[in-house]
Amino acid sequence: MGLLYDMHAGKNEYIATLFHLEQRHIISIKSEKLVEITNQEAYKKLPEYEKIAIRIANGETNGLDAPRFIPVTITIEETVQTINFPMPQSKSLSAFSNSVQASLKDKGIKMKNFKSEFALRVVIITFLVSLLPMLGAATPITYNGVEYGGWSLPAITASLSWVLFFDIILFPVYVGASILLVFIWTKIAGRYWLNSKQARAFWPEIEGYRLYLKQVDLDNIQFESTTAHINPVTNTLPYAMVFGFDTKWQTRLSTRISK
Repeated sequence: MGLLYDMHAGKNEYIATLFHLEQRHIISIKSEKLVEITNQEAYKKLPEYEKIAIRIANGETNGLDAPRFIPVTITIEETVQTINFPMPQSKSLSAFSNSVQASLKDKGIKMKNFKSEFALRVVIITFLVSLLPMLGAATPITYNGVEYGGWSLPAITASLSWVLFFDIILFPVYVGASILLVFIWTKIAGRYWLNSKQARAFWPEIEGYRLYLKQVDLDNIQFESTTAHINPVTNTLPYAMVFGFDTKWQTRLSTRISK
């Protein structure tokens, strides 16, 4: 759901996956460094991305990298406790994201590769930026004492020479600027350009579900986070997380602490 919503499976999806597994009584988070599998039979049938999320939480990244830990404050019956909850680094998170994409592909929902699509847009923008000196062709020029109007053959030829000159001198700048533009574009507009026709078909349903959660369940989810109970009851909590809502659970994370 999170990947189809914004074409990104990252930290929110990783945390939501652990919540979802816990709500299904497959795992139990015992401490800041231990996720216990409580249903082995169900665990064996899990898709790979859910197993990866569990391994990341336990620090078992199979040589990918060691997870970071972030401090999380939890208040239980007026007792404040701080734990370090494991957060995946880039390689572990990449393995999780790739597995989520593979799971969608197995369901017949194809998605474009982010790196190749990103590179393609960088190439296109670099090419267009490199052609900017061609705008000079609109300016009349004088050649061998003869004046030529804008967009005449001599004006276009002179502009092309400037294009070649600036391409040689400023090509690295063009590439860097293009990467920055695509990066900003991705941050602002999201990764919608990775969607295939099959993925786009889910958009109306996903948006409708997002609006439903906002109007119906979000208040309940936020209220639960302020109570003395650690266990979230509202089943839609993981989905609210992947939609980017402020569930208030981000500061508590439903972590079980052994007493």
